[in-house]
Amino acid sequence: MTDNAPADDAISTPDELAATAVPSEDTPESPANSFASFGLGADLLRGITEAGFSEPTLIQQKSIPYLLAGRDLIGQALTGSGKTAAYALPAMELIRGKQGLQFLVLVPTRELAAQVSSEIFKLGQFAGIRTAAFTGGQSYNRQEQLLRQGLNALVATPGRLIDLMKSGHFKAVNPAVMVVDEADEMLDMGFLEDVKVIFEQFPGPHQTMLFSATLPKQVVALAQKILQNPVDITTAISEATNNDIEQHNFVIEEHERVNACIRLIDSEEVSKAMIFCRTREETDALNILLGGRGYNVNCLHGDMEQAQRSRVMSAFRRNDFDILVATDVAARGLDVEDVSHVFNFHLPFDSRGYVHRIGRTGRAGKSGKAITLVTPRELRQLEAIKRTVGAEMQLGLIPTRKEVYNQRLQKLFGELFVSDLNPSLYNQVLEISQGQDQDPLVLFTKLLTRFLSGNNDQGPEQIGLTGDRLDRALNKRPRFERDGRPGRGAPRSRSSFERRGPSRTDRPDREEPPRRNDFKRDAEFRRPPQTDAETAAGQDPGTRKSPSTRSKNLEGLSRAIRIAEEIDRQRQSTRPPRPERPRREGEYRSAERPERPRREGEYRSAERPERPRREGEYR
Repeated sequence: MTDNAPADDAISTPDELAATAVPSEDTPESPANSFASFGLGADLLRGITEAGFSEPTLIQQKSIPYLLAGRDLIGQALTGSGKTAAYALPAMELIRGKQGLQFLVLVPTRELAAQVSSEIFKLGQFAGIRTAAFTGGQSYNRQEQLLRQGLNALVATPGRLIDLMKSGHFKAVNPAVMVVDEADEMLDMGFLEDVKVIFEQFPGPHQTMLFSATLPKQVVALAQKILQNPVDITTAISEATNNDIEQHNFVIEEHERVNACIRLIDSEEVSKAMIFCRTREETDALNILLGGRGYNVNCLHGDMEQAQRSRVMSAFRRNDFDILVATDVAARGLDVEDVSHVFNFHLPFDSRGYVHRIGRTGRAGKSGKAITLVTPRELRQLEAIKRTVGAEMQLGLIPTRKEVYNQRLQKLFGELFVSDLNPSLYNQVLEISQGQDQDPLVLFTKLLTRFLSGNNDQGPEQIGLTGDRLDRALNKRPRFERDGRPGRGAPRSRSSFERRGPSRTDRPDREEPPRRNDFKRDAEFRRPPQTDAETAAGQDPGTRKSPSTRSKNLEGLSRAIRIAEEIDRQRQSTRPPRPERPRREGEYRSAERPERPRREGEYRSAERPERPRREGEYR
């Protein structure tokens, strides 16, 4: 940790971090395009091959050479971009042959800890790297046993690591490499202070790396504290988002969310999907509704026990079900292969949440699709996310039921055309049709109708905004242009002179200030004409007041209340008296209940004698 670290409230930018990076003789001038060109050991290269990696990703090309040179680093990259291998490979190369715990990775969630630990094991299995994941909800005894046996790499959540540190298990430990992964999620979950405590426990010297999908000011301030002369390979969020992910948004009404989601699932070729909701209650409700419509679905949220969450994620990875409905807990670094679609049932609260959500698809170089449902009121928030992320979202129209039906029919015919014919079944169908005097084509059409009628879509023919409604939602006019009415801050349609009429101060022929008699004469000139009724009653027309609209409304409301009360009184007077319920044995009315006999020494509240006062006591 640097001695001249800034205060906690220091405000910095990624550009300031980049400005602190000093060129080194060991820093590469151009990124490598193969793992072998990095100079890694043969055992690590074998682990890379076994893990299924063929060539380095962009974040690996940029970061591995600097990390092999021993530099501190701050990197901006999403999960799924290969950043785990980006920091794990050079770390394992540097700690080769060293004893004890030399490589420490801090992550925000249990699921991410298990995932990172598994990947480090795959990459370092032939290099003799012993690794483990320490998280809450696990046995202390088992973790203490692993520490006594000896570990080379440890992936841990901050809370459990601090608990073990307080027990004295890390007094003689000083890792050579420390990594803070998913730092922005650490911030959201309130772990940044714990990270500072951990770095104070391990003062160094050590190589430090910090990775984050986005860079809030608090994360940048943390980086300035724990990093020394860092290499800054941060990129814009638009570069952090995967270009292989198609991003679409659909404008709907609030009550159309469920039907829109089902219609899009049916119209898209969804093999494995994740649907993100805002609340746990909404997650449970959507899971039950989709399951009732016939979809193979399950849910995941923070109220579930850790063992249950682990079972759900394991089943999702095994393809035991196709759709996972989840809160943002599933967007925090979880790595699930072959997720073809991500649905934002509601917009995330900020751009960071959007980046993490859509990062669940399009992983490991594969393509994916992210679909977002928005209402007209959420369009401004969507535009803010697009500006921050720099994403190119395509506005789409939700297909009608007829379009989905035709799409399924065309897909079915396409599969039939390439399928093999079973001659035995063909002859059997001919015999049955001839025996029933039915045309085989008619039977085939009926079979198709029955198959296609089993659709889960129960929504209306048209879902979402289209035509003029969509144009009005996307191109809102300023307030002063609506219906010809002036709005707040808009130019007036008539001047104030035209509205109030000419006054004495507006007359060009009157240059001297008005006199008292002039005001009196002008008031008489403005006085309204006297009506016949006012003349007969001797009323001055200048004192006539017309009732305001508010008074008229109140009078009408009072009259309606009086009528309702009169109707209620008439109904009560004509209603027959309610018969008295027969008394049960030993039952008394409240006024007839006999007084309970007093116990010995018992007083009623009014009869209780006054307690004698103590010395110096006042009432």
